[in-house]
Amino acid sequence: MEFENTTEVTILMEVTNTTKLLEWEISYEAQIISAVYLSTGMFIGLITNTLLILVICLSPTLRTPPNYHLVNISFNNLLLSICMVFSTLSVFGVQDHDDHFFVAIQLFITQHCTTQYFATFASIGIYRNITLNKPTLSLRIRKRIVRRSISISWFLTCLLSLIFTITFMDKDSLLCITLTPFQKSFVICQETDYLPEPGKICMAVIICFFYVVALISTLSSYYTISKELNIIKPKTSNKILPISRAMSLSSEDTCDPQNHYQIEPNIPSQNGSIQVYTIQCADSEETVVHYQKNENMVTFEEVFALQNPILAQSMANSKRPLQATLSNASTQSRTSRIDFTDISPNADLQRFQMMKNNSALRNQTLRRDRISVRSATKNSFIMFTGYLLSSLPLIICSVPYATARSESIETRVYIFLSLKFLFYANAFVSSTWYLLFSKRVRKCLFKLLEGSFPCIFGRR
Repeated sequence: MEFENTTEVTILMEVTNTTKLLEWEISYEAQIISAVYLSTGMFIGLITNTLLILVICLSPTLRTPPNYHLVNISFNNLLLSICMVFSTLSVFGVQDHDDHFFVAIQLFITQHCTTQYFATFASIGIYRNITLNKPTLSLRIRKRIVRRSISISWFLTCLLSLIFTITFMDKDSLLCITLTPFQKSFVICQETDYLPEPGKICMAVIICFFYVVALISTLSSYYTISKELNIIKPKTSNKILPISRAMSLSSEDTCDPQNHYQIEPNIPSQNGSIQVYTIQCADSEETVVHYQKNENMVTFEEVFALQNPILAQSMANSKRPLQATLSNASTQSRTSRIDFTDISPNADLQRFQMMKNNSALRNQTLRRDRISVRSATKNSFIMFTGYLLSSLPLIICSVPYATARSESIETRVYIFLSLKFLFYANAFVSSTWYLLFSKRVRKCLFKLLEGSFPCIFGRR
C-alpha cells in the first residue's frame, strides 16, 4: 500500500511538472499595455455612450426612428466596454484552465457585438431605402419597422453568440486555437493535435453566411440610396441634350429677318405692370416677342403674351388701374374653403392655387427630408466603413488556423492582441465622433447640461 501511494505521488508530481512546462505566459509588457488601453477605452466608452443615449432619449428633436438605431449601437458599445472589464481581470487574474467563466463572457460579448454591428447597419440601410421610396409613411409605421428590425437582430445575434460560445469555450485556453488573447497563460499545443470538429466547422459556416448576407444587403441598400440621392453619378449618361432655344420667339415662322424692325421699349403701363418687349415688323403685321427670363419664372400673363401677343397687349391696355376703395355692403364675402358645388372660374382658380400650394409644401418637405437623409447616409456609411476596417481583420484571423500556419504560435497571440485592440476601439470612436463633430447632437448636449447644472451654465 505504501508503495502504491508513493507511485501515485510521483505520477502526480510528474504531471504537474509537465503541465507547468506546457504553459506559456504572456509578457509583462503586454499585460501593462493591455491594462492601460483597456482601462482608458472602458472609461471613455462608458461616459461617451451613456451621454449619447441620454441626449437622444431626452431631446425631442433627436427622438426620431432612425436615431433608435444609433441608440442600439451605443448599447452595443456599452456591452463592449463591459467586456473590457472582464478582459482586464482575465489578464491579471489567477489563471484556471478548468474555469471558463471569463473566457465565455468575452467570447459571447465579442461575437454578439460583431454580429449586432452587421445587423444594425443592414437594418439602417433597409430602413433608409424604404423611407426614401415611400416618403409618405406615417410615424407609427416607421417606429414599427425600427422596433421589429432591432428585436429580430437582437434575437438572432444572441442565439448565434450563445451557440458560438458553447462550441468554442471549452478549448479556448489552448495556445494554437485560442480566440481570446486576453489571458495570463495558455496551454501549449500543436495544431495537428486539434483538428477542426464538424460542429465547429458548421458553426463557422453559419456565422460567415450571416456576415455575407448582412454585408450584401447593407452595400446594396447604400448603393440604391446613393443613386437615388445623386451622391454617386454614373460615368456615362443617356440623357437627351436640351434644344437650344433662341431668345426671341416669333408668332410666325415666315418673318423675314432682313425687314426693318421697330423696337417698343419696356414702358410701364398705367396700372404699374411692365409689358413684355415686342418688335413689330414694318412691312407686315407679324409680331416678335422678346423673352429674357428663365422658364421657371414664367407667369401666366407672359405665357399668354407669347402665344398671342397682340391680344395680350390690347387686354393689358384695357385694364383699369387699381385704386384704394372702402369696402361696402355690396362686397361679397368669401369663405376660406371653396364649396365643392361652386363651379365658377374664380373657384376653379382658387382650387388650382390651393393644389399648387400643397404641392409646393410637399415638395419642400421632401426636399428637406432628402437633405437630412443625404447627411445621415454619409454619416452611416462612414461609420460602417470604419467598422469594417476595424473588424474584418479580426474576423479573418478568427478562422481556424488562419495565422498559425504562417506564423509561430506565440506570434499568433500577439497578432490577436493587436486586432482586439483595434476592435475594442469601436466602443468609443463612434460615440465620441457624434458628440464632438455632430452640430445637432452637440447643441442638444449643451442644452441638457445647461438644464441639469444651472449653477455652472448660467442662463441668460
